[in-house]
Amino acid sequence: MTRSPRIIVQGLVLLFSNVGSGAIQVAYTFALARLLVPTDYGAYIALISAFGILGLVTSGIQPTVARRVARSNAPFTLASVIRIATNKGSTLIAIATVLIAATLIAATPSIQSEFGLASPWPVWLLVPLTALVVIIPTLRGTLQGHRQFTALASLSTVDVITRAVFGVALVWFGGGVTGAIGAQLAGAFIGLVATLAYLIRRGETPPEPTGSVVTAPPPDVFPRRPWSAFVTTPETQSMIASGCILVMLTLDAALVARFFNAEETATYSAVTILGRSQFYLSSTVATLLLPFAASPGRGNPRTALGYGLAVTGILNGAGLLVLIAVPELVVAGLFGPAYASAAPLLWHYALHAMMLSLANVVATFLIGRGSRWIGIVALACTVVQVATVSLWHPDLDAVIIGLGAGSAALLVSGLLLSRWSLGANKQIRQHKVHTK
Repeated sequence: MTRSPRIIVQGLVLLFSNVGSGAIQVAYTFALARLLVPTDYGAYIALISAFGILGLVTSGIQPTVARRVARSNAPFTLASVIRIATNKGSTLIAIATVLIAATLIAATPSIQSEFGLASPWPVWLLVPLTALVVIIPTLRGTLQGHRQFTALASLSTVDVITRAVFGVALVWFGGGVTGAIGAQLAGAFIGLVATLAYLIRRGETPPEPTGSVVTAPPPDVFPRRPWSAFVTTPETQSMIASGCILVMLTLDAALVARFFNAEETATYSAVTILGRSQFYLSSTVATLLLPFAASPGRGNPRTALGYGLAVTGILNGAGLLVLIAVPELVVAGLFGPAYASAAPLLWHYALHAMMLSLANVVATFLIGRGSRWIGIVALACTVVQVATVSLWHPDLDAVIIGLGAGSAALLVSGLLLSRWSLGANKQIRQHKVHTK
């Protein structure tokens, strides 16, 4: 099979996997909404969202590793995986992970009080999960960089299925929030074991042809730079941008839990589940786009970005139209009458999720191209968004308006940065042609 058909097939597998995984995740969330009382459900969603922010330092690991692998065209062997995973920055990430875990343990009483948890176990179970959310993205970034999209899709599905099965079972038998968090840990652990098993088996065999031969890594794959220039390196910008997108996607649930009562928090949780499902669905495009944006000689980058934005817009636009047309039917059928107050907010949040999905595609493209500014731009937009929501939240709709303003700013800024970046690269190529 030639390279283009293989990419199409793997892309479809990844898309179907994300659709299936998203459907399972949404169904699982709906099941938790029905099995848990609204206050426990709201506490679970808020705690998981807050944990995602605590893991902010790890969110850019997979795209960073994927970019390094794609640019270096390193052989797909266990030695290569270990070399890339333990490269520059791994010590800093390990220290940050330990500090986060220690903070969780020390702050357990405060976290219990803040989220209304009757037991400390939900917080304690997050401690080993902290280590797993560092290790798993590192390994899977290697798969993404090597364009092993079918394996990446399968392993991600394993995580979701395991979490759903364990979660429903544990909550059904009275595990409550502790059981739901325990299911997160079980899914991550089994996902780690499955990933290691694949790497051990696949990493011992020669890699399939990727359609291009690079005899030596480009000179800037693992560059040596002074500490003063560390912030502007593509790796740092990738980590910052990925973390900021995570904040823009998840921090709102924790803020709502802080500023609103339990019933309003539960209503907002129902809104975010449907909105975020659109983001996760369109993340397929970003996963496919990154290694090809990072690899030199992969065709017209402007065309790749255009296709990515078009597909993302179609996927999110379809979901947005459904939520505009029949929001009451969607809420009644999926959550039940107890969450009827969420219906008027659905399409507002879906519009924010659509803009953030498009911004994520643009940011991923810039990460792959090695932008030295996308992280700084994303950080500025995130600060504005968080400040807006924190300072102005008279009702839930106002919160969503603040989120939408931040995601729109990131989308517009990313498009302008992409235009500038592509124009600058074109001038550099023309200059090289004229000097030959």
